[in-house]
Amino acid sequence: MTKHKTATTPSPPPKPPTDNPHVTKHHRASADKRDGSDDADGGDAPRRLCTDHIPEPRTPRPVPADAVWLTSVQTCARYGGRSQMWLWRKINRDAAFPKPAYLGRMMMFSRAELDAYDTTLIQKRSA
Repeated sequence: MTKHKTATTPSPPPKPPTDNPHVTKHHRASADKRDGSDDADGGDAPRRLCTDHIPEPRTPRPVPADAVWLTSVQTCARYGGRSQMWLWRKINRDAAFPKPAYLGRMMMFSRAELDAYDTTLIQKRSA
């Protein structure tokens, strides 16, 4: 005897839960469009980028007055909010700039060395 295969229709993908506070209207609308049902706002609305998940830029922690070491973020903030790429270029291209000490992957800069570097820059400008 031969068995006959019965044709089955694939089930639609599951919809995201509506009680989840992290699922926005845009996410629910996208899921509705994927499974073929109509959108809640008529279906002709343009797609918008959901920006709920984009974090705010990090602000450096204030440096205590008695701090001996500065992180790379605090060092960038010390020089006017420069970028990490600026700091990397400064380390690799400026021989006078203090080299960091590494704690794992974290770059730490000696505050005394940065102060000495700043002093030499001020002396060069005034001369």
